[in-house]
Amino acid sequence: MQFDTSVFSDIAVWAACLGQVVFSLGPGLGVAMSYASSLDDPQVNIAKTCAIVAIVNALFSIFGGFYTFAVVGNVAYVTSDPIKDITDNAGQGLAFLVAPIAMNSFGSAANVMSVLFFLMLFTLGIDSIFAYVETIVAFIDGTAHMFKKERYLRRLATM
Repeated sequence: MQFDTSVFSDIAVWAACLGQVVFSLGPGLGVAMSYASSLDDPQVNIAKTCAIVAIVNALFSIFGGFYTFAVVGNVAYVTSDPIKDITDNAGQGLAFLVAPIAMNSFGSAANVMSVLFFLMLFTLGIDSIFAYVETIVAFIDGTAHMFKKERYLRRLATM
């Protein structure tokens, strides 16, 4: 089995990679703008904050891609199956197909790694919910001054 470098020149591969980066960027930028705009300091650079979030998110996405495709390559090597057969119909869920296979390679620590993987997914899900709720709360809090009963809306938004 040979590493195929010709896929790096395929524009569809790069479009899929960038699409995943943009998809995973959504929750992060909403929260970054909410936190930066809710500060009373006028010197806060919202563009810089959002750029840092975008760069760190892209780096984590690239790292996740290397992890996922390294495991897919290892599975293809061990089973002598073509990568196309392993990744067919996987789509966005490829990491969830690859992670259980990778857990088996930890030997006696496989159960511990599986629990840690589950906890990671659970905390990521909770964090994503917080990100969306924080964006909505910041919107309500920011627009509350437009209404007569501002203090009631602010109390409601911050409960």
